[in-house]
Amino acid sequence: MKESSLLDQCDQQLCTWSQVGNTLHGVESMHNFGLSVVISSNGCTVAVSSLDGPDSDSGIIQVFEYNEEGTSWIQLGQDMVGGARWSISLSANGKIVAIGSS
Repeated sequence: MKESSLLDQCDQQLCTWSQVGNTLHGVESMHNFGLSVVISSNGCTVAVSSLDGPDSDSGIIQVFEYNEEGTSWIQLGQDMVGGARWSISLSANGKIVAIGSS
């Protein structure tokens, strides 16, 4: 089974949480999907990191955008693979992702 992560939003009036869109999945199980997550200021774009394998020295970053018409998260582009020690930053509008890796 692949690991997954949910993106939720809080209704501040009712103080309840509800899932936004479909469940996001990592590439494979045991890859720590969601190791690092950054989100755009409007909440419609997220970048998520995971390991390339359970004992890997490389990592994967995936970027997803929320499609309000279809109420689902769609992956933008291909998986980005690089060194295991990284940091991710996402511009406020979600159009630029910066990745630092060793």
